[in-house]
Amino acid sequence: YMGELLLLCCMGHMDQYMPAFVGLAVTRLLRDGDGSQAIKTDVLRQMAINLVIAGLFYNPLVLLTTLQNTHSEGGETLLSRFMALWFSSIDSFKGLHARKLGILALSRLLEVPYAQLPGHAQQGWTHIIPVIVRLCAGLQKAYAYRDEMEAELESDDDDGQGGEDGDE
Repeated sequence: YMGELLLLCCMGHMDQYMPAFVGLAVTRLLRDGDGSQAIKTDVLRQMAINLVIAGLFYNPLVLLTTLQNTHSEGGETLLSRFMALWFSSIDSFKGLHARKLGILALSRLLEVPYAQLPGHAQQGWTHIIPVIVRLCAGLQKAYAYRDEMEAELESDDDDGQGGEDGDE
């Protein structure tokens, strides 16, 4: 979470650190098996995905090049594996933050001239607009989920189960 915040809040000042932050997150995220280095919970998985997406927002070309030049044990680039994981899990994003961050990051990616994109990013170029549309379409569900959670919290407060110290 801290790495994501640093990338988002310190634009232009994290250039030397961004590949290391993102590299650590994506290698753990894509690690197979039950090893001690694998991410095991959905919350940590979402945080790692958000960190990589923040890297895409921070500097799309550096992130794509870094992931394109790093290969997994099976020889596949981390870029292709991450994009496949991200795009296949978009519909499970419940929160507003992950959806909005994804929309902003992919919009920044559209600013990069096609000729400058690494090979796999060029191959996946046709998927960007449909993914942005899916993210936008899911915003309605995310807002409804947020409203439901807020209503539940208000209900708990009304029942006397929430609140701070009871002084009103």
